[in-house]
Amino acid sequence: MSSDAPKKHLHGLDGLRAIACIAVFFDHVEQYKEWLSLPNHYGKWMQVLGRQGVELFFVLSGYLITYRMFLEQRESGSVSIPRFYARRALRIWPLYYVTLVAVFLFVPWMVQHLAGPFVREAAQPYLEGYFTPGDHRVFWYGLILPHVAYFTAPTVLAGGHCWSIGVEEQFYLVWPWLMRLARGRELAAFVAVVLLAVTFNDVVFPWGASIEARHGWETLDRLRNFADHAHFEAMAIGGCVGWAAAHHQGVLDRLARDRTARIAAWAILPFGVYHYGLWHGQLGPALLYAFALAVFSHGDKSPVLESKWLTALGTRSYAIYLVHPFAMFSLAIALERAGLRTPAHGVTYTIACAVATVALAMLAHRFVEQPALRLKDRLPSRDRSLSPPLAAEASPGGSA
Repeated sequence: MSSDAPKKHLHGLDGLRAIACIAVFFDHVEQYKEWLSLPNHYGKWMQVLGRQGVELFFVLSGYLITYRMFLEQRESGSVSIPRFYARRALRIWPLYYVTLVAVFLFVPWMVQHLAGPFVREAAQPYLEGYFTPGDHRVFWYGLILPHVAYFTAPTVLAGGHCWSIGVEEQFYLVWPWLMRLARGRELAAFVAVVLLAVTFNDVVFPWGASIEARHGWETLDRLRNFADHAHFEAMAIGGCVGWAAAHHQGVLDRLARDRTARIAAWAILPFGVYHYGLWHGQLGPALLYAFALAVFSHGDKSPVLESKWLTALGTRSYAIYLVHPFAMFSLAIALERAGLRTPAHGVTYTIACAVATVALAMLAHRFVEQPALRLKDRLPSRDRSLSPPLAAEASPGGSA
């Protein structure tokens, strides 16, 4: 294998997924504590932490999916788009639809039959309208377009976080076709996607007086929200690093061996949050995380990112991402029923949420994800060398 030949395994990705998942968890648990009137740290910087956890997920996702596509293209001559879609469906859909059953059926039942008066009153506004003719939330979630419901309807209790799944699935729908059309000009395609996303997010909608005049402020606000949450530039930037990893492995290996680059990569992880908090711009953190990802995934293994506990969390990060709001909501009911909803029990709630989330994620990973992943890895391939070692495709929280 030449120095520029792509690797079959990339370092530290599960560890990075675990870090991103932890960031999202703490943002959401503080949000639930505020909802329960418990002492909390929810505010601007906690929101920034959660948003940047998702941003890191998106960069990882674009990187891994694009890297695998180019590796398949390099070794077999082309990318099988039907196989690409089948792999994505088996990776994302099973646990996603199990989550929908919990969110749309079990959560309302819990509110009706288990919740105390405080949680019931707080939850009721989110549940009104499910399955009624004028409420389209179940429809959009069922089509894996939860971000459409997120921007156009009341938040789905314990399910609003699924907006990122919808955004990512839309990206995957067009990405393999774009890469096929851009063959030989992939860098131009990456730049075009990034510029288009940044233009809409940071130029058009902030100055949308004409849109507001024609369609009203609500339409403009929804368009701004969609642009702000799309993160296509993050996935395209991650994809650019994936292209470099597939075509210029030697360059990334040399970068990763540079001591200054590795120190900078560690400094970048928290600085991405700081950057976003100051300027409310997604492009800067996405570029920073892409650099860190390029460094950590090449060169020597990181004993921190490759540690057993971070790897264990990272391999279950998709399950953690999907189930953690349900765990938090369930424990809100348990907390009230046990008479513990007092200021002294904020830490108790956080610890209980962490334990319950990991326990639920382990069950989901064992009984839902792993059977689907075994089916995914049995899909026919023109080159079986593309199987499990590289099976690290990411969704928000996802692994192979």
